[in-house]
Amino acid sequence: MDAQVFVGRLVQHILPKGFQRLRYYGLQATAIFKKWYEVIAMAAGDLVDAMMSYIKRIRYVELS
Repeated sequence: MDAQVFVGRLVQHILPKGFQRLRYYGLQATAIFKKWYEVIAMAAGDLVDAMMSYIKRIRYVELS
């Protein structure tokens, strides 16, 4: 890759002056994430449990 192309692609990720990164707001914010982590983990666990009830586990021996 050419040096100019590399620097051009790298510069695309630099925010303009005065802009705030999105991760500092919403669920990605550290304080909010700590507050909602248990709720998110419980919901994700329930979702995984529900998905696993629909999926039949197939052993490696049964694949061939």
